[in-house]
Amino acid sequence: ASSELAAPDASGYQAPTGNTELKYLDISDPAGAIKERGMAIVGGTVQGWGADNGRWNIDFSDGKTAHALACVGQYCNGGSSGLTLSIVDFSNPDAPNLLSSTNIPSSSYSPTARFDASRMYLSPANSYCYYNGTANQSIPVQIYDLSNSAKPTLAGSVDISGQIWLFMPNGNRLFALGDQCNTTGDYYGSSVSLSYLDVSNAASPSSVGTATFGQGWAWTPAAGTFKAFTKNDTEGLVVLPFSGWDSTSYQYNNGLQLIEFTPTSITTSGTAESKGWVERGIFAKSRLLSLSDLSLSVVDYSNHVQPTVVSELTLARNVVDVK
Repeated sequence: ASSELAAPDASGYQAPTGNTELKYLDISDPAGAIKERGMAIVGGTVQGWGADNGRWNIDFSDGKTAHALACVGQYCNGGSSGLTLSIVDFSNPDAPNLLSSTNIPSSSYSPTARFDASRMYLSPANSYCYYNGTANQSIPVQIYDLSNSAKPTLAGSVDISGQIWLFMPNGNRLFALGDQCNTTGDYYGSSVSLSYLDVSNAASPSSVGTATFGQGWAWTPAAGTFKAFTKNDTEGLVVLPFSGWDSTSYQYNNGLQLIEFTPTSITTSGTAESKGWVERGIFAKSRLLSLSDLSLSVVDYSNHVQPTVVSELTLARNVVDVK
């Protein structure tokens, strides 16, 4: 996808039209030639912010039907017409056909979406975390039915607290990664949260539960990329790298957070603390590897409640002086 621009003026400036081009690039040539085929213009601007630079705002998983979620204006918080969902048929790559264009209400600068088969999961009301004196703000997780490409519909919705950065489908369940405002102590802090939703019935989704972790301020690289979201279905474990600042103890906390899940539950388990800003947690031969900007650590997680670092290799040192 690329933003469609008007013809440049004398100074070379191209005024945005508020539309987006969806181009079909044919990469079937074994010699490596790339051929541009058909193009469809859809309303709104498909944004490049959010997890994985907005890659989840576009879907072309079946190789025939393109789904694109775009902001109507410069930002997506346009009320009743904040978002546009466009569905384009690319069965004939040289002559794509716009099947539908649907306005969706949004109050968020950066909505979170994820397409999965004939569904779109959407959080249209994300906002900055703030403490309101009593509890976390409530936001909806919406499920859109895309089985009828000519008329996508809102099938169901469920409210959860906090905000959402990334959706990770898991069969008839759905992980929603985000944060929750701290409601005690630190008025300006937020904890990482992982909500687990039952989406087996799109018309009546429900919350299985939420696992939270991180004192004071906490953050996970999985907010920016699905590659940092590690899941082991056999053991029922999600592993998230994180770093945070505990305003009570005045110290940084870095490492891997273990979260246990079953079809009917989700629980915050143990933490393997290591050095540096942790970017990835990787399962390898009954161990976990914790990779940070400073070190590579090996974690024995056989006891989920008390994972331990058994070996650590320094990759970089913060050198501040040399004599």
